[in-house]
Amino acid sequence: MLARQIDVYAEMDRFLDEQWPKSRGRGEMLYEVFGGRESTGMSQMRNLQNIVVTAPRFYDIADYIKNQMGKEAEPDKCPDRKSTRYWTRTINGALLGTLLLNDLDALLDKAHELAESYPESDPYNLALYLARGWIRQIMAEYLYQRALQEE
Repeated sequence: MLARQIDVYAEMDRFLDEQWPKSRGRGEMLYEVFGGRESTGMSQMRNLQNIVVTAPRFYDIADYIKNQMGKEAEPDKCPDRKSTRYWTRTINGALLGTLLLNDLDALLDKAHELAESYPESDPYNLALYLARGWIRQIMAEYLYQRALQEE
């Protein structure tokens, strides 16, 4: 049993390594959108990271992103609200939040695939593990971009 648990985690780590170039791109993209200022960019990124790391349920992460997107809806109808769009900014024809939700869907799909091979594993726990690896990769690139821009 323990050997099979080790195997599934090794497979998830290999998957995360394969996804690293995509995660790197996400980190760069998030830096472009949020910037590196403490009051906006770092705050948004730290909040996302905190949700991913502490979420007891996988869908809490998606719910957080959707909530952030919803807060930015229709800023023109609320003139007293900031009109800055982060989560709903369009990048290559898609909203930033939607791109992140698509990433989460891919992680969940991989978790379900692994759970078929390791039926003793809960796919949602596997997805949480994958999401935590994903956010570490994204945050590392975001912070790296921040360091490069502050040179």
